[in-house]
Amino acid sequence: MLITLSSASEPSPELDLAPVDKWMAHMKDAKTVEATFVQQRFFRTLRKPLSTPGHLWLEYPDNFRWELGDPVTTIAIRQQDIMTLMEPKKKKAQRFSLAVKDGEEVPDAMHSTSKTFPRSMEELLKHFEILDLQQQEDVYELTLKPIDKSLKKTMRRVLFFIDVKKFFLHGFEIQFKGKSRLRTTFTELKFNQKIDPKLLQPDLTGYKVKDKS
Repeated sequence: MLITLSSASEPSPELDLAPVDKWMAHMKDAKTVEATFVQQRFFRTLRKPLSTPGHLWLEYPDNFRWELGDPVTTIAIRQQDIMTLMEPKKKKAQRFSLAVKDGEEVPDAMHSTSKTFPRSMEELLKHFEILDLQQQEDVYELTLKPIDKSLKKTMRRVLFFIDVKKFFLHGFEIQFKGKSRLRTTFTELKFNQKIDPKLLQPDLTGYKVKDKS
């Protein structure tokens, strides 16, 4: 049975969230995540999605490095409240502040990366309302509605794909309000591996840097 939840903060007892609990059990002790992935961007005007390989290093709670392309065309590095976006080929970079302003979180799509790997049900429900959970072949498809101010201005839905046997994350999909979709499929996941600190420090040598508030 497909159940729609009536509350953003309290899941319906009729919806069996045991698969989500088991996923959270795998994540609760995670301090770092390293992942390789394939990112697919779906547009209504294109018959085939645009596919790009990538690599992610995540250090909880707020630091990560996200690389796209082979060779790398885009690098995003978050250090707590500072986001740096780099274009290696053009030697251009932009820095953004993610600090709270006027009581609201600064909206930024890349700000959501750490929320891709929540470590508890409480943390998940802080950012999302659970709409549905159903099994699709070898994955559980968890459908969420963003309630986080940094997410919901651009996103309609977020889907997580959880392995039915081992309860790790296969990937996730962001459905934007403009009707495009961005799906990230993980090809390898490593937890609690030591991350070279240099990866989380943007090397801007030779870059033209633009600071944005």
